[in-house]
Amino acid sequence: MPQPGDLIEIKRRGYQHWAVDVGDGDVVHLVKDDNSSLPIYQSDRWIRGCQVKKEKLEDVAGDNEWQVNNTRDRKQAPLPAEQIEKNALSLVENTVHYRLLQYNCEHFANELRYGHATSMQVMKLMVGVGVIIVVLAVTIVGPSRVAKAAIKGANLVFTKVRAALKAASATLKAVPAALKAASAALKAVPAALKAASAALKAAPAALLAISIKSTTT
Repeated sequence: MPQPGDLIEIKRRGYQHWAVDVGDGDVVHLVKDDNSSLPIYQSDRWIRGCQVKKEKLEDVAGDNEWQVNNTRDRKQAPLPAEQIEKNALSLVENTVHYRLLQYNCEHFANELRYGHATSMQVMKLMVGVGVIIVVLAVTIVGPSRVAKAAIKGANLVFTKVRAALKAASATLKAVPAALKAASAALKAVPAALKAASAALKAAPAALLAISIKSTTT
């Protein structure tokens, strides 16, 4: 059974809807004006607002499968459960601007649990788009040109890395000289302290001599 603060992943057709458990079988999640879940591809919600609702998990899930999904806990420590629940409930009935890539239902749920808005659905979507672009580039431009562009980019990266390594090497070469100078300075400290000590010892005699001279005159 889910516990307060848990993320609930609900498997809709073609996407996953996300909610946050707040105890007693209730969840907090983003819904459209018609009170239905927000699919990731719902582009007409980029500007128009949607509402934060508290509803029963069984009503939100309906006939769809759901599961507790806190897998990001492996990479990021969640906020305390009481804080997650409190923050979620404080947002109920608020209007939130839904944006496909920047802030969808998964962003909302992750922000409540971890304090940062992230979405694996968006990441996977972007990777898929990247793959499609590469395939189209190879198909339209030709593999040889794509390969040349990739090699050119790799060479540019290699050049920058080599320059960085060269700068680091120069810095490392300067370290022994700096250490040698520091060592020489440290070696000079005892002599300086000895001279200062001798001066302090001679001070009473010098003051006495000055005092006698001033008395005699």
